[in-house]
Amino acid sequence: KLQTKQKYRKKDLAKRVVKLYLEQTPKMLEELESANKESNSEALVHIAHTLKSSSLTVGAMKLAEACRKIEEHGAHGQIESALIENLPADYSAVKEALASVLEDDE
Repeated sequence: KLQTKQKYRKKDLAKRVVKLYLEQTPKMLEELESANKESNSEALVHIAHTLKSSSLTVGAMKLAEACRKIEEHGAHGQIESALIENLPADYSAVKEALASVLEDDE
């Protein structure tokens, strides 16, 4: 019985992490875009770092890699616009994949 309880706790934790990620990421993407438009490299690097970490936590590897590149290149002020332009599409794919985690109630 204890194992079952632990299994459900882990599942609840995973759902909470995913839900939080899905709630916070759209705002972070907007902030990232604004920081880029304003050429605020300090904010850009900070937001990209945070988003990279949270994306790694939920297994969004492609999004995390894009954020890693933004973080790395942003410190030097040399970011390819395509990196930032592609983030919403990358996030959309992640959102779709993570939706199943929230729906799964087995």
